[in-house]
Amino acid sequence: LECNDQLLLVELVSAIRVLPTDTLIQNVKQAIKQPPQSELGKKGLPLEVNLLQFFFAYVSHTASSSQLLDSWPSLLGLLKECLQMNL
Repeated sequence: LECNDQLLLVELVSAIRVLPTDTLIQNVKQAIKQPPQSELGKKGLPLEVNLLQFFFAYVSHTASSSQLLDSWPSLLGLLKECLQMNL
């Protein structure tokens, strides 16, 4: 499911050292709860699916287990939100 563009985006976001994993999780959760109006979702996969694919690629390629452990409350909130939305 990962494409070169998605991996490039993951590399760019991970290069922003001042963006903590917890903040990224909160931003993904907020965008899933209230997605902005976009033409992207109308042409292919919904924005929520694209966000979750990006987040999975980010976690798989850059996040350490200690970063995820430190961000567990936010990560748990994101997972609950996704389950409530049947994503």
